[in-house]
Amino acid sequence: MKPLMKPIGACMTYALVSAMCSACTATVNVNRLVDRSLGTGPQDTILAEPVVTVSRVFDSRVYRRLAVYARDETDTRITDGGVHAVEDQFIEGLLGKGYVLAERSALPQVLSELGVQQSQVTEPALARAGRFLNVSAVVLVNVTRLTSRCGTNRGENYCYGIADLSARLIDAESGEVLWVGNGSGAVRVLERANSERAVGAVARRLALEFPGRTMTSGTRVPEPRQSNQGPYWGLGAVRILPASRGELPGAPTFMGPYIEVGLLGPILDGTIRYGHGFPWAAPDSTLRASSAKLLSVELSVGRSGAWGALRAGVGVSGVFFPESSPFHPDSVPPISFLLGGEIPLGQSARLAVGAVYIPHQYAARSSRVSAVAAHLGLRWH
Repeated sequence: MKPLMKPIGACMTYALVSAMCSACTATVNVNRLVDRSLGTGPQDTILAEPVVTVSRVFDSRVYRRLAVYARDETDTRITDGGVHAVEDQFIEGLLGKGYVLAERSALPQVLSELGVQQSQVTEPALARAGRFLNVSAVVLVNVTRLTSRCGTNRGENYCYGIADLSARLIDAESGEVLWVGNGSGAVRVLERANSERAVGAVARRLALEFPGRTMTSGTRVPEPRQSNQGPYWGLGAVRILPASRGELPGAPTFMGPYIEVGLLGPILDGTIRYGHGFPWAAPDSTLRASSAKLLSVELSVGRSGAWGALRAGVGVSGVFFPESSPFHPDSVPPISFLLGGEIPLGQSARLAVGAVYIPHQYAARSSRVSAVAAHLGLRWH
């Protein structure tokens, strides 16, 4: 194990050092450009090319709803207005790239409700707050440096506000860092007190490097289709009743809970369902039974998608009565016929409804009447 860990650790160290060196290079370049501008003539804005790293698992189509949180990590301490300017620039930039953003004040409010002090905001705390806000990920922006330089050129005095920012995209579920960006820049100001203008300019430039959700101008990336395919389990209520009272006009109806497990595919669906019904109505007292148990193994075909599912098929199903009851259905469960469907209620929950037709289950008084087991419940995929 140790020989394997050494190269992995070396690669991680190399990647980290490379990212730090790239960010430092951007800062040095800005400083040089400011010094040159002070000597040769003023430029209004000087921005270095941001250094960005994107995780291989990041998919902008999946991370649709985001929240932004900015904080001051400088030694000079910037105002709340400067921090809000950073958040505003990122929110504006991400909205332009097709993302849905939580309200700026929502994240600090949730952190406060969770008992997290501003000085104790960590990436796990932001991920937790993001889950409360129902966002996919949180963009954490740190203002790491804010300084100023002043000079004179041809008798004119002027200053530059210089700022460094770093940003990270944190998955709200796993806490994994999905995107990292570092930016540096300078903005010409009239006096040192206005140096915070550089923070907003660098934030605006860094936000442009965030992965977009648009393929071409005006064309949005299609939303990933939610699928209800795969294994599931469910529970709900089942009602067992005669399909046609016919020769048994007093046959009872039963109602009770059921539980099921299954596997839903693009075409085939397999389900095992067990239900336990209690007397609901028994017009004929001589045909009463204390309970009725349903066991059904089903195989169906149909269509499924984000809109839900429609299924029709066959199965082996049976309704079993206590020995003391007047009913004596077939000892071997007969072939049954089923029809059902699903309606999505959220990310993983579905409303399931269906009915199973089971021949010759009410067998008494030399009569054989078929049964229908109708169910309504919830499924979780």
